Amino acid sequence: MARIETDPNYSSPTFSRATAATDLFKKEDVQGVAAALSTHTHGSGLGLPIAASAIPNGSITSAMIADGTIVSGDMALNSVSVRRFAYGLSASPSTTSTSFVAIPDLSSTFTVAEAGSDILVWVALSVYNTVVGAFQSVSVQLDAGGDTSVSTTVSTATGGNGMSVLSALSAFALVSAGSHTITARWRTLSGSMTSDATQRYMTILELKR
Repeated sequence: MARIETDPNYSSPTFSRATAATDLFKKEDVQGVAAALSTHTHGSGLGLPIAASAIPNGSITSAMIADGTIVSGDMALNSVSVRRFAYGLSASPSTTSTSFVAIPDLSSTFTVAEAGSDILVWVALSVYNTVVGAFQSVSVQLDAGGDTSVSTTVSTATGGNGMSVLSALSAFALVSAGSHTITARWRTLSGSMTSDATQRYMTILELKR
């Protein structure tokens, strides 16, 4: 005799069953199974739990997730936003270009994994000029596109006594998937403009959702 009177995985309701051909058969064996099937879930006492690996992809939808229950710790690193930085390495580069050219070291090439990301870029650098009253500008460029968020200052004195800060904040919406390059650029409409030592920075923030 090898009957099981109480099923180890069902407590409410439980059921009995025979496990050998010579075991006694009871009508409760069928009645108990029918009652268990009628209320079956995979909760505690109502059957074995489903392993995470057995849940089909795509079967859990947004409607099944209670609002406000997903916390940042549940999200993979870089799944929502990605930060990138570039900063001055070479000391005191200068330019006399009257049209925008790349600022040394302030460029970053990266891959956007999914189309539709928004990208925010902030650039800041300290500069001085050889000409008083020179118009000096900084801009941001995405790939080979036009210059955006142009910021301009006027030099107030020559050399380090005329130090000023150029800063630009730019946004690029719904950027396509693939490789992209962000470049900070500068120009001076007169004189020679010089970056103060390595005091130049660029921060890039990719927002995926």
